[in-house]
Amino acid sequence: MADHDAVLVGSGINSLACAALLARAGWDVCVLERSGHLGGAIQTAELTEPGFLHDVFSAWHPLWLGGAAHAELGEELAARGLEYLNTDYPTATLSPDGKAAFLLRSADANAEELDRHAAGDGAAWRGMLDGFLTDADLAFGVLGTELWSTDGLALGLKAYRRLGRPGLVEFTGNVLASSRDWLTQTFASESARGVLAPWVLHTGLGPDDAGSGFMTQVIGVAVQEGGMPIRAAAARGSWTRSCA
Repeated sequence: MADHDAVLVGSGINSLACAALLARAGWDVCVLERSGHLGGAIQTAELTEPGFLHDVFSAWHPLWLGGAAHAELGEELAARGLEYLNTDYPTATLSPDGKAAFLLRSADANAEELDRHAAGDGAAWRGMLDGFLTDADLAFGVLGTELWSTDGLALGLKAYRRLGRPGLVEFTGNVLASSRDWLTQTFASESARGVLAPWVLHTGLGPDDAGSGFMTQVIGVAVQEGGMPIRAAAARGSWTRSCA
């Protein structure tokens, strides 16, 4: 291990992105992985019949495509064969009565769709977007920062200076709200709630967990802005050297 500038344990997406960025900067990088494949939760396998491929865990990657690491590495990944397919209809929910509600790719389209189910829900969606996107750096800072750290303190001071005490209290309450409470208070239509609620389970939270309402908003914004990009091909080659 002393022969390497950096050793990363595990080969999930964060480790691979870190390894790639360090290797591009000239570091000698070693990635250790106990299983027979790289990628962590990003896996494709034949689970049923030969030739039928299934995404075992992660399948759609809007946060990755919209993130800083992909902005740095995207062209080189594409040159190595990584391709994403997207759609204008990223997700929908079908109700027992046969009606469907969609989450689409623009604020206008989503406002029109949600108003179709209950007048005023489109305005509620726009209100959520305005509040979330205005302070998106704070919102994603909460996701990417250890709050009981120096960086967490700096984020808190930044939020206090921008929002003031009342605004910070409101922001904190929004971050801690449950998905059930946030959806019930925000949207009149069961269809609007139904198209958003299932996605919070993707984060490992339940609908009544603290913070699940905030994660519902994160995913809703991510789906609108990033769609549902699905990996069409695996990357070939690597910036890292494998280590046994």
